[in-house]
Amino acid sequence: MKHKKISKEKYIALFCRDKRVRGRNAIYVSPEVHRRLKRIAALFRFEHYTSLSSLADRILDHHIETYGELLTQLKEEADNRFLNGSGYSTNNEDLDEDPEESD
Repeated sequence: MKHKKISKEKYIALFCRDKRVRGRNAIYVSPEVHRRLKRIAALFRFEHYTSLSSLADRILDHHIETYGELLTQLKEEADNRFLNGSGYSTNNEDLDEDPEESD
C-alpha cells in the first residue's frame, strides 16, 4: 500500500492535538502497537499535550473518515449477503452510530 506523504505540520494538526476522551471504552491492541503508539504520543506530549488515548482516538477517527465510503459499501454488501440467505450475520446499525448511544 502506498503511503500518502503529508507534512509534519499536517500530521500534528491531524493527530497530535489534545482531545479529551470522555465516556471511555476499552479496546485491545497488541503489545507492539501499544508500545509504538506510546512512543509516538511521547514525542508530542509536552508541546501538543498528546496522550496515548487522544492519539489512538484521532488515528481511528481519521481511518473511519478516510475509508467511510468503502466501509459503507462493504456493510451494504454484507447486509445483502445476509438478506439473500447466505447465513452471514450482521447488524443494521450505521457505521457512524454507536448502538449504545441510541438508547
